[in-house]
Amino acid sequence: MRTWAWLSLILWCFAACGGDDSSATLIGASCKKASDCDPNGVCITDGKDGLCSQPCEMPGEAGECPAHAYCDRGQFTTDQESGEQTLCLPACKEKSDCREGYECNGVSSGPGKICEPK
Repeated sequence: MRTWAWLSLILWCFAACGGDDSSATLIGASCKKASDCDPNGVCITDGKDGLCSQPCEMPGEAGECPAHAYCDRGQFTTDQESGEQTLCLPACKEKSDCREGYECNGVSSGPGKICEPK
């Protein structure tokens, strides 16, 4: 019985304390509306199956977006507005890193490439 209690405690600790990857994000995931994305996210709807993103301030600046994403300014249609917006987009090195319906292009300011709607 004591072994079972210890095992239960260890499993509870892993569930409660472990597995929290603070760099995890939904940027780049499919969406239909903002609520499908991160809490402060938006859904870019002008690409195939939508693309989760989030607002950012300074295109090309380090630390503006979660890991594996870059901040860029461009013409995007989201489920909330349309026009020029500054958003975090998934990073890529080549076209094969992007989902179907998206292309790998350089950011408007600074190094790096992003997947954006064709």
